[in-house]
Parts: sequence; structure tokens; C-alpha cells
Amino acid sequence: DVAGTFVVKLTVTDDSGAHSSNMAQVTLNAVPSEDLHLQLTWEDASSDLDLHLVRNIGPRFTGEDCYYANCKPLGYLVNWGGGGANPHLDVDDTNGFGPENINVAQPRAGNYTAGVHWYSGSASTIVATVKVYVQGALLGEYTRELNRCNQYWDVAKVIWGATGTATVQEINTTAQETRGSCF
Repeated sequence: DVAGTFVVKLTVTDDSGAHSSNMAQVTLNAVPSEDLHLQLTWEDASSDLDLHLVRNIGPRFTGEDCYYANCKPLGYLVNWGGGGANPHLDVDDTNGFGPENINVAQPRAGNYTAGVHWYSGSASTIVATVKVYVQGALLGEYTRELNRCNQYWDVAKVIWGATGTATVQEINTTAQETRGSCF
């Protein structure tokens, strides 16, 4: 599912090719129900990007990092305190434009870092977008052009307070990783 606002207009074409469309429009708002929702989309269907959410200062690609290898929708391998505090990744989109979504129903107080890893693909550049929703409200939208496979983009930090309030701070740094299936 893709969170956001969508405007829908219907155009009908009959068997003879005649078109009919009226000016009626419907606006739909898809609002995440979890307290913390991250969404990754990208512009190259032949490349695989992976969304990450790292708790506190845990290193990437470990048990403190929710990503495709250890944060699947069925059976958590990441334990951030059980129940609604555990994150889940909805799908690992390996051949599309996303979205990949990570959700935490009831985050515990702490810092969470959103990141993107360019896992595989042969494109020379990819434009990626990450949206951060807190309690259904879009608090951050970040877009960056990645320029090499195995690049890791630290996008933003979510600071979750003990009272359930949160702030989002942009990081926007990149580093090269040694993981992935670049060709």
C-alpha cells in the first residue's frame, strides 16, 4: 500500500473508441494506522533498493536493523521489546518501484534511523524517495539521487519521546557498503 493523497478521475471508452469523461473527481487519503510508518519508492524497476530502520545506535545489518533479511511480515526476527514495539517490513520489493514499508505500531522511546541500501541493479543512478509518517501525519519526505550500487543512504532520524511524541531530523549522508548483489 502507498500512503498519501490520490485524486481519481474516470474516463470510459466504448467498443467503437468513443471516450466519455466527466469532471467529477474523488480524492482519497490513505493514512497509515501504525504510529511509525516509513515508505520507500524508487524510479528504476530493474534495481533493488532496500528500506532499513535501525533502532538507537545499533549497527546496520544486525538485530537492531529492520530490513529484508530479518524483519519479515510473518515471524519477527527483530525484537525491540515485543508486541507493538517490534517493527515489520511488509514486502521486499525486488523487481519494482516499491513501495517497501516498515511499520512500528507502538514505538518505544528512543532514536530510529531510516536508511536505504541499493542492493542490486545495473542503472547508473537511481532516484529514491522516503516518506516518514508519525501517527498518520507526514512529517518528512526526502528524495536523493543515488549514484552507485551498494551505496547506503542514511535518510533521517526519528526521535521518539517517552510521551509518544516524535520529531524527524534529516541526516542525508551516504556511504559505500560491501553487501549486495551489484553487477
